[in-house]
Order: sequence, then structure tokens, then C-alpha cells
Amino acid sequence: MSFETIDEGGAVPPRPYSLPRRLAFAIDRVIEAAAVLTLLGCCGLAIMQVFFRYVLNNSLSWPEEVARLGFVWLVFLGMAIAIHRDAHLRIDVIDKLSTPLGAALPVALRAVFVATACAALAHHGMDLVWRSMSFTPALMMPIKWLYLAVPAGAMLGLGLLVLAPPTPLPGWAGVPICILGYVIYLGFVGPLVPILGAMDPATVLVIVALVLVMLGVPIGFAMVVSVVAAFAGQPPLLLVTISQNMASTVDSFTLMAIPFFITAAAVMNAGGITGRLIGLAAHFVGHLRAGLGQVNILTSVMLGGVSGSSMADAGSTAKVMVPEMERAGYPRAFSCALTSASSVLANLIPPSLGLIIYGALASVSVGALFVATILPGLIVAVALSLTLHLIALRAGYGAMAIRSTAAVRLRATGLALPALALPVLIVGGVRFGVFTATEAGAMAFVYAIFCGILFYRMLTLGRFIAALREAVQDTVIVMFVVAAASPFAWILASQQVPQ
Repeated sequence: MSFETIDEGGAVPPRPYSLPRRLAFAIDRVIEAAAVLTLLGCCGLAIMQVFFRYVLNNSLSWPEEVARLGFVWLVFLGMAIAIHRDAHLRIDVIDKLSTPLGAALPVALRAVFVATACAALAHHGMDLVWRSMSFTPALMMPIKWLYLAVPAGAMLGLGLLVLAPPTPLPGWAGVPICILGYVIYLGFVGPLVPILGAMDPATVLVIVALVLVMLGVPIGFAMVVSVVAAFAGQPPLLLVTISQNMASTVDSFTLMAIPFFITAAAVMNAGGITGRLIGLAAHFVGHLRAGLGQVNILTSVMLGGVSGSSMADAGSTAKVMVPEMERAGYPRAFSCALTSASSVLANLIPPSLGLIIYGALASVSVGALFVATILPGLIVAVALSLTLHLIALRAGYGAMAIRSTAAVRLRATGLALPALALPVLIVGGVRFGVFTATEAGAMAFVYAIFCGILFYRMLTLGRFIAALREAVQDTVIVMFVVAAASPFAWILASQQVPQ
């Protein structure tokens, strides 16, 4: 059985025809190119730091600072192109309930509240820039250049909404959408202040966030709007802290491991590593009851240990395994559900991006988290495998297949060995202090390129560029939610909601 995955890059809007949409499309591609170059530059700085520390025995003070600055700009400028592509994470229940005739209403509704969030970030972000007086420690660069990324991304997002409102809205709808969004923002800081100020901030925060999320507003923007509403009636200076908290959260060298591992996973998929891992799993467990389902789970275990990203795991596995399972007689819904359940294993098996986020926010050793979750991740994988076996026996899924011979298994193991060595490199390097989790992500990226070119010879220039574009978009939509969660969590903590 032969498996191969080919990904042609992230979601890009179709080539437009009207002049404003063509302009928005051109701006989208320019920002994307800048973001890709920034991502490569950040990765290069992390690798350079390792080289200077271990080869030249002379650590530098400025690469980390420059990389963090580039990362902040990558996230908030990327936020704008994700608005243009309607790619931000959201719950689409209302879209499924709407009729074809009313399909434009939920789209317009969420675009209005995205404009509301962007208006707040632009206004108070610029206020923060003018108030900032400090400098970075290594390069003595004004910190306002870091904070400027937030209003710049917000204003760019508003501009793209004006030029190209989301499909199926007409081209002229962008201007009224942004005006209405700005009016709603003015309501939160003006006429609605007495009403919202009389309520408990935590109550306002949670109610507004839940309502907006259920209406289909992207999660990050729903949290931003809910924080603005919760601050109504509070001193106006608190609104400045929204942009400050968001920028400061992204300004983290530890969190930079996320784009590095996401990029490494995208390059692995483009370079043929994912296909080798699926082939290895097929030769070892494909002969069992519900063999393709077992292959799905085992692939998620191995791919999770390589990429650390549930999104990368699900995206890579689903493109190959779901069609194969359908052809073998599995229901499509069951195949997708199994892929979703097994891809969650990437959150437990190191290098998990969830563990990196938790370690950064809770000031816990990422290396210790990596070691501590290996056994629980394997236990969950075994539980999934047993559950699949019982369901298959009951429903009659997946007849027994022919067992692969020892020679075939040995050959498949040899082909997948370069990919299987990566988790050992990452966990061992972090655990024994050779490099940090962020530097491990950069090394994984380089190793993925090395394997794709030299071992599997499938990583062409076109696939490499497509993988980088996909990685930039995935990074932005994940990190924007992480950034927006910071002021949201700050209000919950200040109101003692956890207690």
C-alpha cells in the first residue's frame, strides 16, 4: 500500500475581478511574502544562537530580541490577511442553520464585530504607542516599535475589510460594515458605559464572549470585544492594557516554538515524511481488525511525536486516510471522527504545542512536561485502539488483511527511520539542555528540510514555499487566539472568578 501527501499551501482567496478586490489580493500576497521571510529570519536567528553558543562558545544577546520583535509583527500583520481570507478560528453553527437566502446575514454579522475589535485595537493600540517610553535591553530600541504591530495589523485588517468584504457579501458592503463596527465600539466606550459599568465585569465578559462565539464571530475577536465591553465604566487607561497584554503575550521566545514546529510539520508533509510514517503504520497494524483505523491511530502517535500540532496531524492524516477508509467501506463520518480523536494525541506526545503554551504561561519547565506526558499519551493511544477494535467488531468495519512479512516491515522501518529519529532529537535535546524548546523547533525545521531533500527527495522549491505559506497562516490563527486570551484571562483573574 502506497501513501503520499501533497499540500499546495494555505487557503488563499480566489483571484478577484473588481479593482478593490484585486488591490486587496495584492496586499494579501505582499504581507504573506513578508511574513514568510520573517518566519525564515526568526528560524535562522534561533539556529544562529545555537551555533554561536555551542560551536563558537560565544552567546549573543540580540538575536532573541530581534526574533521576538519579528514574531510579534508576523502575528498581527498576519491577523489582517487571515481576516481577508476569513480563516480565523470560529464556531460555524449559525452558518449551518442559515438558509441559502440568509447566508449573507451571519457573514455580515461576524464581519461587523471583527471591525469592532479592530477599531478598538487600532485606537487604543496607538494610544499605547504614544505612551510608551521604555527601550529594549539589548538593542536599546524604543519599545513602541513592538507595540505598533497591534494597531498596524488592526488598521490593515479594517482596510482589507473595506476593499474586500467576505464572500458572499457585495463589494460595496465593506464600508458600511466598518462604519457599523466603529459605531458599536463607540457605544462600548460611550452611551453603553452607564449600563455596562453597573454590571459585574466578569459577567459582562463571559456573556458577551459566549454570545459572539455562538454567532460565529472568530474566537479571538469575540474575546477582544468582550474585554472592551467588560472595561466599560472602568478607568479609560485600562483599555490601553488590551493591546499591551496581547503584544506582551506574543513577545515570548518560548512561544516562538509554535511557528517553528508548525513549519516543520508542514515541511515534513511536503517532503514525504508523513507518507513514510503512514506506510510504516500500515505494515505493522494494517492486518488487524479495522486495520486502516489502527493505521490512523498509530500514524497520529508517530506524527504527533514529530510535529507537535493537532492541526498538522489532522490535516496531514485526513487527506490520505479518510479517502482510503471510505474506499474500504468505513462511513465518512466515522473516518473523520476517528481522525479527529486520534489527532488529539499530538497534545500529549512531545513536542506538543499545548505543552509549550502551558509551560510559557505557567512558568513550568517545558522539558519536564515533555518527559512527563509520554506515558499518558501512549496510554490514551492504546485506549483508542481498543475502543476502535470493539466498535469494529460490533459494526463489522474493516475485515482482516494480509500480514506484512518481516522483510517488508524492516524495509518500511528503514525508510521511516530518519523521521522517527526526530522525536528523540527534540526530547533528548531539550531534556539534556542542548537547546531550548524554541531552538528545538528551529532544529526540527532544518532537519525536516534535510530529510525531504536528501532522504526522500520529494521537497521541491514549490512545495517548500507552499509549506511555508501554510505554516504562516496556521501560526497566525493559533497565536492570535493565544494573544486575545491574555486580557480575557487577566479580567477573570482580577475578578477572582477561578476562586
